Amino acid sequence: MGCRSVVVAAAGVAGVAMGGCFHARPTVDVVSTRADGLSAAGQRIVVVLEGRHTNEEEFPLERARYRVERASDGAVLFEGERLAEAVLPPAGVQRFELPAAIPAEAGLMSGEPLVVSGTVTYEVPGTIAELLFDTRVRRPKARFVAEVVAP
Repeated sequence: MGCRSVVVAAAGVAGVAMGGCFHARPTVDVVSTRADGLSAAGQRIVVVLEGRHTNEEEFPLERARYRVERASDGAVLFEGERLAEAVLPPAGVQRFELPAAIPAEAGLMSGEPLVVSGTVTYEVPGTIAELLFDTRVRRPKARFVAEVVAP
């Protein structure tokens, strides 16, 4: 067996180990932000994201880690993690929301440019892929970053 045959065989075994076929990575984009409450303690905003993919199976979105920064100076106004609570349908699009509490002392002004960035962990379909996910061996992520305007 030549080197090329060994490489082809190893690629086939890796494909089976990862669930039997290859999946296109989903994408996540920031769509908008909106105000969701104001108090003496600060302001709550909601970041609206849109996940999409072209695969024939649904992709559960597991966890989002994200931050909101002031674009002018990079000051972190909020940093958090929460369950994504969304599933990308087969070859489809799904919107989901992430809250962010901005403290009053941050002095956030309506219309101020912000940078929202983070990652969303997702599950790849397939028995082996799910096992690798559940045992934390393989946790694929989709990254997002966008400049938005404070509501």
